[in-house]
Amino acid sequence: MELSVDIEKRFPGFSLQVSFATAGEPLGLLGASGSGKTMILRSIAGIVTPDRGRITLNGRVLFDSEKGINLPSRQRRVGFLFQDYAVFPHMTVAENILFGLHYLDIPQQEQRRRLEEKIVQFQLEGLADRFPGQLSGGQQQRVALARALSVDPDALLLDEPFSALDNHLRSQMESELLKTLSDYSGATLFVTHNLDEAYRVCQSLLILSKGRVSAFGSKKGIFQAPPTITAARLTGCKNLSRARVLSSDRLEALDWGCTLHLASPPPPSSVYVGIRARHLRIADGPGGVNTFPCRLSQVIDMTEGKTVLLELTGDAPFDTSPTEGRTRLSLYMSETSWNRLTDRPFPWWVHLDPEQLFAATDDPDRPA
Repeated sequence: MELSVDIEKRFPGFSLQVSFATAGEPLGLLGASGSGKTMILRSIAGIVTPDRGRITLNGRVLFDSEKGINLPSRQRRVGFLFQDYAVFPHMTVAENILFGLHYLDIPQQEQRRRLEEKIVQFQLEGLADRFPGQLSGGQQQRVALARALSVDPDALLLDEPFSALDNHLRSQMESELLKTLSDYSGATLFVTHNLDEAYRVCQSLLILSKGRVSAFGSKKGIFQAPPTITAARLTGCKNLSRARVLSSDRLEALDWGCTLHLASPPPPSSVYVGIRARHLRIADGPGGVNTFPCRLSQVIDMTEGKTVLLELTGDAPFDTSPTEGRTRLSLYMSETSWNRLTDRPFPWWVHLDPEQLFAATDDPDRPA
């Protein structure tokens, strides 16, 4: 089941221009607010009409600006779960679930079968005659997801489906969604601002920046070596520095004040270097590639462990002076590791593993 999207939509002060294809496995859409994530979903669903381009789903053309094709939403076989669920307050649970089927040529007996199936699948037994105002947030979300899937869609579009839920209910509903998606063979697009959520639910990621694709590929590949600065930031990398390429295996980290060796040649257009906080380590002493003296700048308590902020200077053992203009390195460590480290004399030495360093470029220019 393949979904192919190649569209452009222009607004005053903003242009969306994206091209990608996905099939089978859930695709996560990440990006800052206003980057175009929801606009992509609405274009696929037929709520928004692109200025130009083409959208196909399982071989069917949903939109083609050159051929004048623009199927109405009810004919696209697309299920859409809105951020606020958009369940109809004047309709019962059963009426909400059956709503999309009224536009399809489906016999009453089959409609009843699908309703009963979704009631059981989404644990809505005993709630069929209730109205949304009589339901909890989690129950409303299950109704909305049941409605989206009742039409047996070829694509499922999920627009931040957990954003209105508390942490406990969010975890529960995520687990239910994962189970649902494991049995769903259509294309799935999942918009979220939650990085961990995207990683757990999705196999691939599409990262957007100002209406353009900043990165697209497997989640593991993008996390291991984000190709652009936006991809690095949105995937949670805390350690980023402007960079200048010196040779095929060396670059200068301008904000950290050091020269680094890389395990593989950086792209010539690289202007940033990064490393994730979990990949830094405190070395036993000087020596070795990419091992630098450092001083402790700050320690931040986390729910599990510590975030330790370091500066590559090695002068004063603990610096409490203003740090304006300096870029510090973030290192995550467990309470046990931190307790062992506090007795170590200064200077400390931090190691930046060449295998874990990545070089990144600027994002594509915004369309004119």
